[in-house]
Amino acid sequence: MIDNRAFFDAIDKIQLTPVTIRNIFLLLTRLHYSTPENYGPMKKKLQQYVWSSDPKVRTIHIAQDYEYDAGKLDKVPAIFVGLDDIEYKKVVTGNHNKFSYDRSGEHLVKTASTKVIIRHIGNSADEAMTLENLTVQFFLGLQPIIRDTLPQVMEYDVLGSKSSRPFEKTSQQADQRFISDTIIAFGYNSAWLVRFESHRIKTIDWETCLAECGKSG
Repeated sequence: MIDNRAFFDAIDKIQLTPVTIRNIFLLLTRLHYSTPENYGPMKKKLQQYVWSSDPKVRTIHIAQDYEYDAGKLDKVPAIFVGLDDIEYKKVVTGNHNKFSYDRSGEHLVKTASTKVIIRHIGNSADEAMTLENLTVQFFLGLQPIIRDTLPQVMEYDVLGSKSSRPFEKTSQQADQRFISDTIIAFGYNSAWLVRFESHRIKTIDWETCLAECGKSG
């Protein structure tokens, strides 16, 4: 079981953006696969899968999805972490949440939502699905921790697992590989504070918005 309090203390102070969200899920995935001790009852069966910053120790590759290169992907099992498109939605009429007490500033609020896609690439259909199941069980267990650690998170829900299916070949001679995906819905509050000087806009500040920002002021 993971007990890395320093890591979760650190992400509590991170402002959520598409880049930081992707990095959080990448680091969490690497943290999970850093030792078989995190695999629970699957430890003995899956102890050969270990991520390490040391390439001599690493037996599974874990990286951002944009780093994927079919030509360079070797026979080591791999996991790639990425995001779907970001969608912004209204949470209050006209996106206007409230004015500052002296009417010199106006808060605008929207929710941002996306899907985290964690793709597992294995040398067999069973390997891809087994790795995906190990990942999905981990992120299912993290649900209360994510919500408690990141108060600006409005939605965190493991939506499902895609069954393993054949993946592209790097060449006609290459062995067939297989993929299986974990899909996680992720939503958070995004807010702006617009400050006025007389009738002109003075500044527009992008702020981290906690859960209460979604409430009408």
